[in-house]
Amino acid sequence: MGCSHTKTMKKVAPVIIEKYYMRLVNYFHTKKHVCEITSIHSKIVGYVKYLMKQFKEAPGEVPPSSYRRRRENCNCEVSSLDQAIIDIDSDSKKMLKLLNFGNLSNLQVIQSTVGVSFKIPHGAI
Repeated sequence: MGCSHTKTMKKVAPVIIEKYYMRLVNYFHTKKHVCEITSIHSKIVGYVKYLMKQFKEAPGEVPPSSYRRRRENCNCEVSSLDQAIIDIDSDSKKMLKLLNFGNLSNLQVIQSTVGVSFKIPHGAI
């Protein structure tokens, strides 16, 4: 089992926080699972926990830049279903019908360029 150096740990932990900020919570084992996904040693998990605690405790501290950009670009007030006309292909129309959204009046079916067959699984309601 190899050891992780402090220099490596301090470089990797902010990158993990920036990439997986929405998935990280205060629970240590969740952080450990996220770091296992990224194949990082468990020593780095402790430093990620330490940095996340600093983010939470620092008043007025902004979250990592990628999370902030994602949050600023979000138009959560306007639903994508409120558009006048929504262009979809026939496969998407079938999927929407399975999800009970087939009765939307603003859907316009266009010709799909790739022929993918969407089949209803056995036992679907």
